[in-house]
Amino acid sequence: MTTAARILFCLRVVRPTLKALRAGRYPSYGEHLRLAACDPLLNKFFDHVRDSAARDFMQRAALSDVAQALTVFDINLSDLTPGVLLHYALTARGTGRGRRPSGEI
Repeated sequence: MTTAARILFCLRVVRPTLKALRAGRYPSYGEHLRLAACDPLLNKFFDHVRDSAARDFMQRAALSDVAQALTVFDINLSDLTPGVLLHYALTARGTGRGRRPSGEI
């Protein structure tokens, strides 16, 4: 079921909510989306992130967040504006996954 759902999401047959996408815990989702999208700009972005000096876990988080934003909003990387990315970040914060804001237990 997990593999089938990941394929449907990557091929943009099914458009999941962010909560549903994050609940599935799809390993290497970003890489699967990159391969399915065949988008030269997305390939360039992935290469740039991997060639950066950022630590591995930060690279994985960046690639995962961008892939999830592209999937949830059904857009290409060229359509990922700062406003869309901010909306994604605020929505992701509300799903209860990831780091808690400082001061929360």
